[in-house]
Amino acid sequence: LRDFDVERFDKLERYASATLYLHSAQVSQSHPATDLPVLAEQATRLRDAFVADAQALVQRGLLDAAVLAERPRGPGYRVLALELLTLTLRLRAAWPSIEGRSALQFTEFATAEALCKRMQRQVGLREQSGPARLAALTLERLRAYTLFVRTYDDARRAVCYLRWHHGDADSIATSLFAGRGGRKRVPDEAVAAPEQASPASESAPQSPAPPPSAPAPRLAALDPSDPGNDPFAPA
Repeated sequence: LRDFDVERFDKLERYASATLYLHSAQVSQSHPATDLPVLAEQATRLRDAFVADAQALVQRGLLDAAVLAERPRGPGYRVLALELLTLTLRLRAAWPSIEGRSALQFTEFATAEALCKRMQRQVGLREQSGPARLAALTLERLRAYTLFVRTYDDARRAVCYLRWHHGDADSIATSLFAGRGGRKRVPDEAVAAPEQASPASESAPQSPAPPPSAPAPRLAALDPSDPGNDPFAPA
């Protein structure tokens, strides 16, 4: 095996891991899991409670009206998270003068901050999962898969050459596409012999036989350009 690329064969496990990782990333980008609606509902309830308590404190002169007037407002998850975070920071700063004079609890500030961070992270992940990102991941997955399949194909050829007379090559280097269905080859002995024509059939006019169809092209079992050799396609 003088022409066998041992260095690339040593990286086979790395190629397989890269292919699996990129496949998982591509699938997650295609169907991003997000709980933004649930987080937004929780943030809205907490924001409304903070605003109600702050309005009462402003009416009694215990809180600066700028806490409510200068907070960010508008549609969207990002603005909602920023509004809640601004209220949290300003109410926490005024806590020495408002403690015990409203229904506000100091522990609510930590809950609000954690909720804002989760929302901001979810918004960032959603913005990164656009069409350009998905196309780039799809291309990288295809490249990794092609490199892995070609390297494994070379390894199988080497095993088949070395174990040709032992007949155990498939047990050492199993085909990546074994058991994925497809048309089974009919053994020669299973083909039934043609029956002899009966006297009735001899007198009947025979229809012309259909012209033989061209055989379908056969692609290599490990050819990555063959659509049937995609391990990520449904079986």
